[in-house]
Amino acid sequence: PRVIWVGVGRGADKLKLLRRILDKCLNQIVKPEPQEFIPHITLGRIKGSYDKVCLQTFINTHADEVIGTSKVTKVKLKRSILRPQGPEYHDILEVSLK
Repeated sequence: PRVIWVGVGRGADKLKLLRRILDKCLNQIVKPEPQEFIPHITLGRIKGSYDKVCLQTFINTHADEVIGTSKVTKVKLKRSILRPQGPEYHDILEVSLK
């Protein structure tokens, strides 16, 4: 694996609905991704080698751990520019949620 992420449990259905609405609104600008949307939070990306046993132990230890809750207060449309030194992110649009 190259991306480390945690899944969203409670509230996942609301995030999936939000994603479907955004896909419909943005379909003239961006094609929706063909794969199913899985609500998650990306913790990090792995570059280079890593200790697979250590990572697997960490995952097994924390697999069913509840981390907490979050409230989504805004949605941002971002542009990402991939550069050799890493990606750059720029806000294009920000909408506050009520």
